[in-house]
Amino acid sequence: MTVRLWDVNVGGSRRIPREQNYSVLFIVYWNKGHRIASCNSDQTIRIWDMDTGDCLHTLRGHTNVVNTVAFSHQGDQIASGGMDGELRLWSVETGSCQRTLKVLDEHDNGIFSVSYLRQGNLVASAGADKKIRLWDAHTGECRKTLAGHDKQIGIIACSPQGNQIASCGDEDTIRLWDIKTETTDIGEDPRTLDGHIGRVWTVEYSPKGDLIASAGDDGTIRLWDAITGKCNHTLDHTNYVSLVTFSPDGYQVASGGRDMSVWLWDTIAGHCTHTLEGHSREVKSIEYSPHGEMIATASDDKSVRLWDVKSGQCQLVIEDFHGAVNSIHWAEESGVLYLLTGCQDAVRKWELKRDDGLYYVRLCWSSMNNTLAVTDAMIRDVQGLSPFNDRLMRQRGAVDGPIPLSRRSSGTSEDSSSTVTASEEHTEQQVEVAKDPNY
Repeated sequence: MTVRLWDVNVGGSRRIPREQNYSVLFIVYWNKGHRIASCNSDQTIRIWDMDTGDCLHTLRGHTNVVNTVAFSHQGDQIASGGMDGELRLWSVETGSCQRTLKVLDEHDNGIFSVSYLRQGNLVASAGADKKIRLWDAHTGECRKTLAGHDKQIGIIACSPQGNQIASCGDEDTIRLWDIKTETTDIGEDPRTLDGHIGRVWTVEYSPKGDLIASAGDDGTIRLWDAITGKCNHTLDHTNYVSLVTFSPDGYQVASGGRDMSVWLWDTIAGHCTHTLEGHSREVKSIEYSPHGEMIATASDDKSVRLWDVKSGQCQLVIEDFHGAVNSIHWAEESGVLYLLTGCQDAVRKWELKRDDGLYYVRLCWSSMNNTLAVTDAMIRDVQGLSPFNDRLMRQRGAVDGPIPLSRRSSGTSEDSSSTVTASEEHTEQQVEVAKDPNY
């Protein structure tokens, strides 16, 4: 069956939904340029226009799973690393591969983390060979190799000032590396932060760079002074913790993992302010809104939840994803908030709205071919929908609009299985037509 979209005024076909024969592993977002990069199961990276949902480039070259992707701070370059042991540098504008740094023999079985530094045109990579390498992002020259970890490195984080790197992996320590790009003593004499028991899953700097948060298998979050290396607080979860993220002002940190809940912590006092419960499977992504008043969480339970930071109350649940939601990002434009989600089946953009104190979302676009894009229309008096799709379309705000409309047109699907009546309204909607599991 082929679905075509028609302009009811001129009778012309507007768009044919694109096919998708790959899974989305995760997404990253560059807010200044409105670009999204998705890592996909077909060993590619795709660059998407955040505004339109158009796929601008498909980056091909990796020969195994792509584990990590990062935008440069200028947004003109993407670095990617994968299980093929290659670090690739790509042009965001053209989609061409600028450098292929073949480190397969050095990184053994894979690169797990890449990050750009804010000074020195440097990009850092780390992986299975227990080393961090600093590369010149323009020439591809390896400027320095940092050794000291005993096991493979899973995460590297660069301080906001660009003068320090924190790294962690399959061991119970965190290492801090001082970066002095003007001299030759880059990364000499790293400090070791001890305290965790078992693997450390993640590290992250606070927005000001004065604190480091870490989390691991021992079910604790630890807050460290980035200058002295002193542990200021040890915060206890009920299971292993794989995620930590700071609020925009740095006075709060959110954590999540296998216990299916998200905990909010005061970074000064070191106590829990709220426990956000509602997900039924592991939490995979946490992100504060740009001004810190809300938190979005994504989970293996195929849902996204929006929470009020001050009250700890859930404000909205977005369901009916067709797989685990692995990553979520906020975007803001002209005072309007958007959510960008990456789950197994698609990259999606949602507009967040509020009416009479209640939040709801509008699906702006989806990369999957089961999305019907209806422009300047609100579907009303829908006939022939299963209960599943009726509930889905009502949640998206795409049917039964509150405003009575004058111009109407109707259409029947090509297999004549359903008929819809559409009414014009001066908004843009996208309707996701999902396969009913009962059919």
